[in-house]
Amino acid sequence: MKRNLLIILIITSGVFGADEIVSKKGESVTLSCSLGRSGALLWYRQYPNRALQYLQYQREFTITELKLADTALYYCARRVGAQ
Repeated sequence: MKRNLLIILIITSGVFGADEIVSKKGESVTLSCSLGRSGALLWYRQYPNRALQYLQYQREFTITELKLADTALYYCARRVGAQ
């Protein structure tokens, strides 16, 4: 039986730079943001040639059972007015 390996690249971006995360199909990955230790953080995803899509309002973002469709740029941002 021939086994195919699928690698999914997720790039998280913030004010302080970007990280690349490479995982396999079916794995889980947790993205965390380093925009300070306090305050509200927002997560967005952007597919190629698409607008930003709001995901959630938490410090970390977890993707379970990765699929090829999860390949995108993921951004974290601090909410305006957050301490």
